Amino acid sequence: MSFIKNRAAGNIICFLLLATLFAGCAPPGPRALLKGNKLIEQGHYAEAIEQLKLAESLLTTNAQVCNSLGVAYQHAG
Repeated sequence: MSFIKNRAAGNIICFLLLATLFAGCAPPGPRALLKGNKLIEQGHYAEAIEQLKLAESLLTTNAQVCNSLGVAYQHAG
């Protein structure tokens, strides 16, 4: 019985490690957009502008990037 519990625990740990590994492997454009939006939510507008400029250079046709960048500029003054 303990073998089954240990194997299940091992499978869960393995799954969590793989999920953590793949979560950090997002493409740089979407990652910069997500980080920029998070910085806007936290009120760090200057840092958000830097991240969103990077996202804009990588995702040139993405309207969400332009919108978020405009919001960051507006709040930054």
